[in-house]
Amino acid sequence: MKKLLSIALCSLGFAASAQLTVDNLAITSPASFAQHPFTYVSDNGAGDTLYQVSGHFAYTNAQDKNFYFRKHNQYLLSGYVFVDSLVTLNIPDGTVIKGDKATKGTLIIKRCGKMKAIGTNTDPIIFTSAVAAGSRAAGDWGGVVICGSAPNNLGNNVQLEGNYGAFHGGTNPTDNSGTIKFVRIEFAGIALNPNQEINGLTMGSVGSGTVLHHIQVSYGGDDAFEWFGGSVNSRYLIAYNTLDDMFDTDNGFSGFNQWGIGLSSPTIADVSKSNGFESDNNAGGTTATPRTTAIFSNYAIFGPYNPDNAGTPVTSINSLFQTAAHLRRSSQIGVHNSVLVGFPKGLILDGTTTLSDAAANTTGAATSVTFANNIFSNINPVGGSVAGGVTYSTAGTVPAGFVIADWAAANNNVELPWVDLKYQNPYGTTLNSTGSAFARNFAAKTGNPMASGASFAAARLTTLPTGLGAAGLSNSVAYRGLGGNWGGSALSPWMSYTPLTNNYDLGNYGSYMAPQAAGAERTIEATQFDFENVAIFPNPANEQTMFSVEFNNAGTATISIYNVAGQLVSQTRQTVDGGLNEFFFNTSSLENGLYIVSITNGAEVKSNNLMVDHN
Repeated sequence: MKKLLSIALCSLGFAASAQLTVDNLAITSPASFAQHPFTYVSDNGAGDTLYQVSGHFAYTNAQDKNFYFRKHNQYLLSGYVFVDSLVTLNIPDGTVIKGDKATKGTLIIKRCGKMKAIGTNTDPIIFTSAVAAGSRAAGDWGGVVICGSAPNNLGNNVQLEGNYGAFHGGTNPTDNSGTIKFVRIEFAGIALNPNQEINGLTMGSVGSGTVLHHIQVSYGGDDAFEWFGGSVNSRYLIAYNTLDDMFDTDNGFSGFNQWGIGLSSPTIADVSKSNGFESDNNAGGTTATPRTTAIFSNYAIFGPYNPDNAGTPVTSINSLFQTAAHLRRSSQIGVHNSVLVGFPKGLILDGTTTLSDAAANTTGAATSVTFANNIFSNINPVGGSVAGGVTYSTAGTVPAGFVIADWAAANNNVELPWVDLKYQNPYGTTLNSTGSAFARNFAAKTGNPMASGASFAAARLTTLPTGLGAAGLSNSVAYRGLGGNWGGSALSPWMSYTPLTNNYDLGNYGSYMAPQAAGAERTIEATQFDFENVAIFPNPANEQTMFSVEFNNAGTATISIYNVAGQLVSQTRQTVDGGLNEFFFNTSSLENGLYIVSITNGAEVKSNNLMVDHN
């Protein structure tokens, strides 16, 4: 039995009408798609199961608007898998989702649908290839696509390239497409059609009510992250060995993005030219509104010219690499307080409008491209194999009197030798004093120049965005680049730089997540899902969770929520059946923290811990 304690519907931001049309589907009654798109594939005899997922997670009625993956099970995406409008797909920490290569497995969150993929630092969620270790490659499957109803500059009903039914756009800048945190996406980017690949994480008009942080995209067959319009904010993004651009912004994207890492392989680049940042207002370079005004601050971009490489700096790279930042086609993006290393070129301002905007902007306003307080290093190194390298360059009609190097210097951008940056080991190839390689480390030693020099005085930085997805952003840190805000001095457990060889076999706990024993993982699972107590899913919870409990007899149950001080914060009574009962509970009004859930029918008492996390 399922009891719905609260429901909140999504709005595209349009005027109310008797019929809501989303993605060309008129919703006047429950959709008629199959309710449960799961097919059993196999199990390991120890309670871990692989399911094939295909078709639609469909809205059938108010009680079944939530679908749940189970912790430590695995799910194989077959073809285009849609989370339909009014549906939420909940994915707990420790879940592995694989994309099928033959059918171009892809997960698509439709407008007014949500995905709550809530991993943890020690138990991330992993989207990866279904190909065996040692044979995986970029483009093994589609990727993750999120469609929202925030504004873009193309229209309110735009389909992402590839024509696979991913429509986006609307008038609701605060649209909420769910939560994605502590998630890895690996080997995505399969070509749907010639020259039409899906990115690792594709975002179409995603709104600022969406929460994005701690996401790593590795070995993508196109861009790692690409935003087509929208206003979503983000923190802690990693682009690792992607084929094309690391961070690509288009069509009026306006989000604030802070603390990110980009890492390139010297050999992996795309025919379209690979960059750290690439930004357009739109493909035609017009000034259609909203303009692309995204902010990227405190990023560290490590390009293909690896200045460490076990004492022999890399000078020969794929000729298709281009620049650390290619800002073009009327974009008004801002890149601030960041470190950009190891590309043939540093910054290209491209296009008459882009150059005119830059020349006219003296206040750091959002009405122009801005690039300030950044550090370049090892750009176009001596002996570099890509000809024509230079730190600053332009393309298009240059305004009279505008010199890009002077403009960059006036905005406190500097170029420093690599050794002066005093990084520990971001490329993972630095040798210690005995000649052995030591662990990858993004921290810098004491006395590094990144520890100071940040500025948020530009007009576009003085006020931070608001909303769920903006929590944790800062415009007061003193450091440039990552500072001490990136998981301490060494790698955080949720990251991985060995996805080519990671063992993702069913039940292989510990090798792709936190280094802990199988028994410890099993204990965590039993605590969360043992129906002798209360199963809580998702846990931690953001806006809503579900309590599952079995009783021997039917009757009336009291559901009580206590804080850690033992104070009662919520209590409801529900009719229960003998057997399994499920209750949806709205946690949006609870503060972040630990709670105790107690459910009793008078004869039996069931309890468990609930963690609430709105970040």
